[in-house]
Amino acid sequence: MRTRRVVGLTGVVAVAAGGGADAGHSLAVTRHGDTYAWGCDRWQQLGLGSAEAGAVGYTWEGGRLWRTSPQRVGALGDVVDVAAGADHSVALSRDGRVFAWGRGNDGQLGNKAFVGPPRKVAALSKDATRRPVAVAAAAACSCAWLEDALGSGTAACVGSCSK
Repeated sequence: MRTRRVVGLTGVVAVAAGGGADAGHSLAVTRHGDTYAWGCDRWQQLGLGSAEAGAVGYTWEGGRLWRTSPQRVGALGDVVDVAAGADHSVALSRDGRVFAWGRGNDGQLGNKAFVGPPRKVAALSKDATRRPVAVAAAAACSCAWLEDALGSGTAACVGSCSK
């Protein structure tokens, strides 16, 4: 196992890693609720673009596909948990909203956007009876663990998820 120290991040409370060896990306959340991302940004899975970007490549700085140091995901705030799929990312905010971004061709962003910036996923977010307490992602699947007022829970997922 290879470990690497990430310089500049302190107070990390959650981490996630996704993708493969040639297209991996990582996420971290600090105790202040800030989200940081680094690694491959081929499908905007780092969340560094704006809501207007919407297409592959718009976030590449100087033509670079990779970000080797953590970059703050400015579109998010007050995050408590993160997850990383193959080419997308997911975050849970303290107020119960779930956000997803990156490659979404299989519905893993909660819609059929091919590529998208951080946007709320209604199907995984807080509703009148349930609140998300954790998020997960794998391949082209995004999930949230939803609990009711009595603490009973169930998983809700979007995208191409195995049963």
